[in-house]
Amino acid sequence: MYGTIVFVHVFSAVLSIGPLFLLMPSIKRLRNVDESSESAFLSVIHVIIRIVMHAGHVLVISGVLLILTGPWPWYTSWVIATLAIMLLSAFFFRLALRKCLKGIIFLKVIKEKS
Repeated sequence: MYGTIVFVHVFSAVLSIGPLFLLMPSIKRLRNVDESSESAFLSVIHVIIRIVMHAGHVLVISGVLLILTGPWPWYTSWVIATLAIMLLSAFFFRLALRKCLKGIIFLKVIKEKS
């Protein structure tokens, strides 16, 4: 059972980080596309965000299960450091994603009005 949780944890870590490498070039290309291609780019970005979001949830849940079933206590230094990094990255990622999505929505509203 523990090995399965480790597999799920590693797989969800890959899914929560990997698609972000596709997101950044997609956002850069979105600025220069015509209206017919814009909806395709927006749907790809939407799918990437959904994958990252759900994989991040699985990552957190599997990490908690690993700590609960594993031999390491909560007060181990690497567990505390992991929790601190996770909270900081979630905070900064949320800020960055909010600005990015507001920009995309703003551009879409401007194009609809003109």
